[in-house]
Amino acid sequence: MIRVMIVEDEPHAQRRLRRMIERLDDFFRIDATALDGEEALDILKTTRCDVVFTDIRMPIMDGTELMQRIRRQYPEIMLVVLSGYSDFSYVSEAVRSQAVDYLLKPLTEEALSKLLTELKERYLAREHEQIRRRLAARINKAAPPSGGENSADEQLGAFLLCAGALPICESTDMCPGAEFWNGGALREAAEETINQLSSFTWEFMGNTPSERIVILRSELGELPQIAAILHEAVVARADMPVSCVCHREPISLSAIDRTLKALRKELEQRGRIGESLFLELSGQPWQPRASEDALHDAKACLGRGDEDALSRLFERFVREKWSQGELYRLFSIALTQLDDHTSAAYARSQRLRAALADSISSALTMEELRGDLASLCLNGEENSGETASVAQRIEQYLQKNYAEHITNQTLGGVFGYVPSYVSMLFRREYGVSPSEYLTNVRIEQAKKRLLEDPNVLIRDVAVAVGFKSQHHFSRTFKNHEGVWPSDFAHERRLP
Repeated sequence: MIRVMIVEDEPHAQRRLRRMIERLDDFFRIDATALDGEEALDILKTTRCDVVFTDIRMPIMDGTELMQRIRRQYPEIMLVVLSGYSDFSYVSEAVRSQAVDYLLKPLTEEALSKLLTELKERYLAREHEQIRRRLAARINKAAPPSGGENSADEQLGAFLLCAGALPICESTDMCPGAEFWNGGALREAAEETINQLSSFTWEFMGNTPSERIVILRSELGELPQIAAILHEAVVARADMPVSCVCHREPISLSAIDRTLKALRKELEQRGRIGESLFLELSGQPWQPRASEDALHDAKACLGRGDEDALSRLFERFVREKWSQGELYRLFSIALTQLDDHTSAAYARSQRLRAALADSISSALTMEELRGDLASLCLNGEENSGETASVAQRIEQYLQKNYAEHITNQTLGGVFGYVPSYVSMLFRREYGVSPSEYLTNVRIEQAKKRLLEDPNVLIRDVAVAVGFKSQHHFSRTFKNHEGVWPSDFAHERRLP
């Protein structure tokens, strides 16, 4: 609703304009009227307005001074001048005061209707941007808190989409879903499938580049239905599974951050590798499967490399539709129970745990995950000489190709191993995963570019060193260096 004040010293002109506005568009509400500029300013002290229609020639304080005072004190208010005079000085003053329009009396319905349409478009665009800024401040902590938090809280719908498996490993840049969203599939799907959605939604990156957060105005319709339509349209464009989890009811802006945490947890607990699922937030406590038989087979795989046990496990996983969270929990418990508390066993257990997280985060199908685990569990540890040789070649590849899109599957194809095994070999030699190493290389390259040219655009630096999202680059840089990339060069130059 757009709140309007009419400032006009002729009562009959006031009434006529009021009736015309109310008849033409009920999105506008006349909240106040005044007979001169001084009265209008008194009203504005206690009444919020979005648009002020003002005459120019009025007693006590005319429209020219009123516009100047409003522009200084209430810069967000949109101004419209209505006058019976086409004097150039009046028009130029309206321009200096950034008035939306200068209309001559008597005003026609056609002219007013066109003006109201423009005012509404400006209002909605501004409101949309204000909400986006508040959402960004809550979601990614990369934007400063903006004003308006104490205003009437917007009712919003929220859902989370994830391309590929939900990343649960330490470094997520090499997960295959990170590249999918860069093609604009989400925006295209929104524009083509849901009327006006592009004007009423906000899109953000989630905790990882594989995730996208969609928040929309609740008045668009039933939230699960909208989310399901959008999810179906995205899946049709995808070359990998894409899952979606949505909140059933509208929520307030202040509840966005905790709602997103709940959505992500729901996806981790109920999402399944290799499947495009549409889920609604259940609100029910998670009750993972408790199976001694499955745990026995998991320990047999990890401890003795038992291939029959691995086959039984995956037949069971597929038949009983185990979730991603249940898979990771099962193997984590098995690793904990296998650890004999020697330093060598602990080191191997940690490498296996990290490689399992990489594998479960990267697998696009259950068959791919089974192949990864077979290599991890059945091949054992490579001899140190071969491990060092492979790890050094991986390092050289990452150093040379850091600006390219590299996934765990990329490294597996280049070096002839399944992705998680490449990760374990590299981690054994360097103490970090290839993904963590790649991120470190990219950050170091970014620091060089920022120091060489402090005026370089952050977006250009992000793309040049291999990040597909400026936001992801900025957040990663802040986590590594303790400052935003925009402040890095300046702080290095301080005495």
